[in-house]
Amino acid sequence: MRPNIEAHDLETKLKKVYRFLEAGDKVKMVMQFRGREMAYRDAGFEKFKEILQGICDYGAIEESPGKMMGNRIISILAPNKKELDKRAKERKRLEKLEKKEREAEENASEA
Repeated sequence: MRPNIEAHDLETKLKKVYRFLEAGDKVKMVMQFRGREMAYRDAGFEKFKEILQGICDYGAIEESPGKMMGNRIISILAPNKKELDKRAKERKRLEKLEKKEREAEENASEA
């Protein structure tokens, strides 16, 4: 990703990151700077930290913290099994509740 990434593009990339983490895979996050963006590395690094914090809140562990390597910031994230399992259980519970509600509405409309 780039430091001036748009919100929708970031959301798309984060969905893929979440999918990889839920599958039990590690994720390598890279933010690349080009040209004049190199003058604003500090702002880009702050944005990168915010993004990583959001992913860690979702259920990841930061294996290697973000570090500058040339014109890139690189960090590796691994799935936090306990947190992701808890999220999966909660999601299944909500799906069951929604299914019961739909069945109750269908039964009420038939009567």
